Amino acid sequence: MNPLWRLGQSQIAQAVVFQLEEVLIEFNGPHMALASVSGLLNLGVAADADDAWVRWVFAPVSSVELRALASGASTAYSALAKPNAIALDCPHDGADDFEFVRAFEVDASQLDRVFLPEPSAHLPIGARNLILERFQTHTSPQLALARVDQRPAPLSFKVLSAVLSSYQKLCSAIAQSLEGDSTTSRGRWSADLEERSTVGFNTAKSGSLLIGMKPEDGALYERISETLAELASWGESTSPMGYRPNERVLARFADLLKVVDKSGIDVLNQSAAGKSAFLGPAVAKRLIAKLSPKATAVTKSSRRGSFNAFNATDCKFEFLDEELGEALKGDVDASAIPTDEDVSVGQTNYSIFLETEVRTSLDGKVEEKHRLKALLRTDPSVDVKWLLQDSGEDVAP
Repeated sequence: MNPLWRLGQSQIAQAVVFQLEEVLIEFNGPHMALASVSGLLNLGVAADADDAWVRWVFAPVSSVELRALASGASTAYSALAKPNAIALDCPHDGADDFEFVRAFEVDASQLDRVFLPEPSAHLPIGARNLILERFQTHTSPQLALARVDQRPAPLSFKVLSAVLSSYQKLCSAIAQSLEGDSTTSRGRWSADLEERSTVGFNTAKSGSLLIGMKPEDGALYERISETLAELASWGESTSPMGYRPNERVLARFADLLKVVDKSGIDVLNQSAAGKSAFLGPAVAKRLIAKLSPKATAVTKSSRRGSFNAFNATDCKFEFLDEELGEALKGDVDASAIPTDEDVSVGQTNYSIFLETEVRTSLDGKVEEKHRLKALLRTDPSVDVKWLLQDSGEDVAP
């Protein structure tokens, strides 16, 4: 076996109840399959082999995630790269029957990529067709939701309300960005566009919660669905998005991701034309990480002026650079808080030493995060920049 494996304990073998349901890909033996593992539906892939063993990785999938795999809205990597996966070792002579001998807990999201399918690769058409046989076709927009663990406990109204509310707000924000509407009132878009982007609850079906939807503007909703699909698939894509989301869209998208992650449910949007967007907790975590502002530079500087505010309890400060007329605020290192005297607010002269992290968000917005590393009460005529010389950093201003 490849030495890059990082596995948990193998004593779980006797606790695993395994039943093969369907082989999805077979070439000189099974390569991908659906199985019931201790009562939960799992997707599995033959991840490694040696002369004696074939090692499979299985991870739980909901009925909604299966729909996403079949529609092309999700990938096998996305379905498998989860922290609650297991690895099963089957002897070569019994691999066709999945007679596993050893079982290991494994965080598949931390596995080396060599063991899992390519992140952007969709299932082959043949495998997708086999999955599609499990579901009825649809000709109208649908929103499907399911608990990830597939337990019989129902979705709570609280979770359902949070998902649907965040989903509608994201649809409205996307509509505004697509239509280029600049007519706002107290931060809101025009009433006409808000009405056109509204999605109605039309029907509900059993199984996973399958909601039939009725958009007010079908053509606009198709464009919204295309954008949703691009946003959702960006989590596994290495290429830039053709659609450039604005700040409002990013904020609403982040809200929906947090709801999905916190509630532990899978969500699949399917338009009448077949555009599908899938979000589950594992996908949401990866997207949240991608959406977080990235630190692009860290600089050190000295500033001279006075404090507008200084809170030793909350470790926050506000400072006026009197030379540049610039107001700064941020966090205070605990080591920078004086123990022998209080920090004066107002006209007293101080020199402060800052570490500034510049962050750039996905929409190109640049923000600075300041941290106060040290402070001195000084005479305006004293040059204190020498105190930073041992850092090897440029000092500004």
